[in-house]
Amino acid sequence: MIFGISGRPGGGKSYEAVKNHIIPVLKEGRKVVTNLPLNIEHIKHTLGHQAAELVVLVDGKFHNFGDTDRPFSKAKHFLQFEGWQNDKGQGPAFFVDECHLVMPSGATEKELLELLSMHRHYVFDIYLISQDFRKIHRDILAMIEINYRCIKKTALGRTDAYIMKVCQGGYSNSEVVNTYEREYEPWVFEFYKSHTKTNAAKVEEALTQDIKPWWKQKKVIAGCIFVPVGLFILVASVAKFGEQNQPKTVQKTKQEQPQQQITPQVNPTPQPVQVIAPKSQPKKKEFSSDADHPLKNVSLHIAGVYRDQNEKKAFFTVAVNGQPVNEVDSVDLMMSGYQVLILSDCVVRIRFEEYQNYVICDNPQISSNGALDSTGVTAATAPVTGAIN
Repeated sequence: MIFGISGRPGGGKSYEAVKNHIIPVLKEGRKVVTNLPLNIEHIKHTLGHQAAELVVLVDGKFHNFGDTDRPFSKAKHFLQFEGWQNDKGQGPAFFVDECHLVMPSGATEKELLELLSMHRHYVFDIYLISQDFRKIHRDILAMIEINYRCIKKTALGRTDAYIMKVCQGGYSNSEVVNTYEREYEPWVFEFYKSHTKTNAAKVEEALTQDIKPWWKQKKVIAGCIFVPVGLFILVASVAKFGEQNQPKTVQKTKQEQPQQQITPQVNPTPQPVQVIAPKSQPKKKEFSSDADHPLKNVSLHIAGVYRDQNEKKAFFTVAVNGQPVNEVDSVDLMMSGYQVLILSDCVVRIRFEEYQNYVICDNPQISSNGALDSTGVTAATAPVTGAIN
């Protein structure tokens, strides 16, 4: 899948990529190829030697202005890693920082465009990091599935946090699925250096001196003072008004009541007892796997499940007569009216009105000769090593 991470300079793009994507990918045992300035020694110290050996760092040549042969600008820079897969059959994850320099609008290599359109055949996951995706080629922009848009909180007087919006696509008007406010955690900065043009351990950016935090604004301070005072006056007024309107008790003199004539009691005729029938319980909705639904003519198979601290997402292969024809995810199904419940990595329950079924990990695979593989698993090729030229 092709992901996007966008935002203005200093908006938290590198932080978001390292904390919520690169570190989890390394923990899964996948190779990471990137031009981000990662700290290999710190990765070795915290995640172990095996994780550090999975990282391939390349020089992004960011300051070679006008260079058309930067890393990740050609298809061969990706294809040299096509033979690598981990034990789960997952290929490398590419993190391309400042991708608008290597995939510019109108000047991207044709072979690279064709490779990116077929990247899932190579089991690649590609993360494109840019200030604005309008600078990249429109064909690549159309292939971005999920965009993590990072926004500074400097205008609100805060530099210790940023806003992250999860968008369905890389366009500026793409639908926002979720919004999070994330604070910077100091331990993450040990994994990378954000300013690559300096050797300083830490660089502090110039801050806006004329913007006060919201809690220091005069209106907020005045509200914190006058709101409690107003509530106190209101409560006191209501209590005083209630005391004034209490009814006065009128003492009535006891009057002698006349002696009543005693009459013999007569047993009343028994009345028939009315039996109230219990209310019928509402009929529980019954589901069936044979009920009608939009995807009744195809079969779904779990291709994988993605998890992080904030979301969980399932990916499905759509097959007709055992032949894969398309790919969808749980978001696509929910937008089509289905209810999706991820029970485990290999069991997902889907519902549509009266239809219910369970999708499992029986993903069909096509072998190299075009026949359906009986094992359902594509054989991994021998690993190939090498650096990006």
